[in-house]
Amino acid sequence: MTTTATEVPLVELEMRPDLPAQTIAVYNPDLQMRDYDASSNVFNMSFQPTPREPGSLRLTLAPMIRSHRKHFQFTQLNNETELQYISPETFYDLKLRVDIPRDRFFIVMPSADARFETSVGRAFLTKDGPLDRLEQILLIIPRAMTNEAK
Repeated sequence: MTTTATEVPLVELEMRPDLPAQTIAVYNPDLQMRDYDASSNVFNMSFQPTPREPGSLRLTLAPMIRSHRKHFQFTQLNNETELQYISPETFYDLKLRVDIPRDRFFIVMPSADARFETSVGRAFLTKDGPLDRLEQILLIIPRAMTNEAK
């Protein structure tokens, strides 16, 4: 995916859609574990020019789990209606904010802890392939824009 703009308040990067169930463990400062039924894992990303640093990019990433819950309602005539509730939960404590100079790039990738089934890195930055688990890597490269290119 490529996004070109001078400032983007929010881009959602869907990392793992349509998960049937998952358990996430977060240390904050104690271990907290939570189960999620049907859900999607998304990175909320925003970027803007870094204040007082021309050509530099301020990137913010925050992981979010979007839970999908279904509820069935029945009428007196036994008609069935399905309601779907979407409940996003953003992990603000795991937010990443970094200033990237114009001549540099930034990589977001899973750590060695992604081997643990309940780690956030595994939940957001790996995918199950047909033969092996695959890492997903985000490569952020800031590009300077002139006023004519805007």
